[in-house]
Amino acid sequence: MPLIPRRIEGKLVMLPTFAAAMAFYFLISLVPFLIVVTRAAAWMFSANLAPELTTFLRDVLPPESRLRPEAVSSAVQGGGAGFGAVSTLFAAYTASSGLNELARAVHYVFSDERRPHPGGWLRRLKSLGLLVIWTLAIGATAVFLVLIPIASEAVARVGAMRRLPVLLGADIRYPAAFALMFAALILTYEFIPEPEHRPRWGAAVQGAFVAASAWMGTCYVFAYALPHVWGVSLFHGVMSSALATLVWAFCGCWGVIVGACWAASVDR
Repeated sequence: MPLIPRRIEGKLVMLPTFAAAMAFYFLISLVPFLIVVTRAAAWMFSANLAPELTTFLRDVLPPESRLRPEAVSSAVQGGGAGFGAVSTLFAAYTASSGLNELARAVHYVFSDERRPHPGGWLRRLKSLGLLVIWTLAIGATAVFLVLIPIASEAVARVGAMRRLPVLLGADIRYPAAFALMFAALILTYEFIPEPEHRPRWGAAVQGAFVAASAWMGTCYVFAYALPHVWGVSLFHGVMSSALATLVWAFCGCWGVIVGACWAASVDR
């Protein structure tokens, strides 16, 4: 098997462009997507999950990003019923535009190597399906983050193992986030390509594992290793927040593309 499979070799030149576009739209659609997720969760569970979700996101983003959970919470709760409906639709459109870039990249990777293309109007419609998939995945993560403190308090009251509440609070939420991201990526790799170019489930599982591992590795390096282990801050000045988030997203988006390339390579 060659180092770069024939199915991927002719597409390599366009992959940095897709990674950059995905990172840019990720930066633009991050807050609208959080608004969609938290309002959907509020409608289904009658609970505001924005504080837990944004706090977790702040933990995995670079410190320079300076994400403020209270600002997102106020955006979710702000406005009356009519304004809330309009702003939710606008947030859904913006978030689906960001996911459309993800759909373009995945479609391109799995397309025919003799005539690679990022898809057309059907792929644009599928980005709305991606919005549902990722809303459910991130919403489930937020619900899980709410349940962890409740379980920790219950375990502490029972007087079980002394370390168990700590494990529930710190060591489980990251594997849970990894598992939900892993599941969403599998569905993404299976849903977006045209039927004749869809990978086998086994190949999609391998690619999703590579992509989810790359995202979690990116989070570890930018949120923990650089500032806490090496004491390095990559960005300074008034644009440091946007630049740090953009570079973080660019590295993570490369992971999604590499995962798609892996799935496309092992499938043939």
